[in-house]
Amino acid sequence: MRILYLLLAMLLMPFQSMGQSLPLPENAKKYIPTLLNVIESKWPEQLDQVSVYAAQIERESCVSLTSKMCWNPRVGFKTSREEAFGFSQWTIVYGRFDKWKEVKAQFKDLRDWTDKYDASKQLLASVLMNRFEWSRVAKLNPFDRLNHTAMTLVAHNAGFGSILQDRKLCNAPCDKSKWLDNVEKNSYKSKVKLPGYGKSFFTISREYPRDILFHRRVRYVQFDRGVRQ
Repeated sequence: MRILYLLLAMLLMPFQSMGQSLPLPENAKKYIPTLLNVIESKWPEQLDQVSVYAAQIERESCVSLTSKMCWNPRVGFKTSREEAFGFSQWTIVYGRFDKWKEVKAQFKDLRDWTDKYDASKQLLASVLMNRFEWSRVAKLNPFDRLNHTAMTLVAHNAGFGSILQDRKLCNAPCDKSKWLDNVEKNSYKSKVKLPGYGKSFFTISREYPRDILFHRRVRYVQFDRGVRQ
């Protein structure tokens, strides 16, 4: 197993060099050290994948890499129906659900999170939620780490239940243990474009992990630490 991760690290080396040449969003320079510290403290097994969770924050918060709200804990939107805020766009739909309230109740380390724009608490919440989804995905099947990570991202974005549903449609030769090129091709989600988005729920959920893993991640691989034992 260790040989596999050593080979993976060797494959990532060219991307680390490439990533170092890509400009970082200004606010990322400020908050990545905190993200590193949180992962080291709460989820050290993922220190070689810091780039994944940094790219996730970029995906959630950056309309453009030069926007002043990119990697900004105050990024968000508010309408008469709902609001979302922060690095992970915690969503509150008035009268229906409050994801901020739910995540504070779920994790004891977040019980004292009173200022929703507290950057440290937002990063802690993001890491804890990804760790939680990772553990749930691990119970489905013993599959490779890339697909494990992809499913974790999907669970964070669309909900773990959506993965369980879509796996029901994945029949041989489709492999239920793999997201990429397998489960992702099957879904109960609507393929009708949403007003204001120009994309369907199906497209959004499929783009999310691929955009993070294969496009945005390269910018942050310089922050990955070591090879998982």
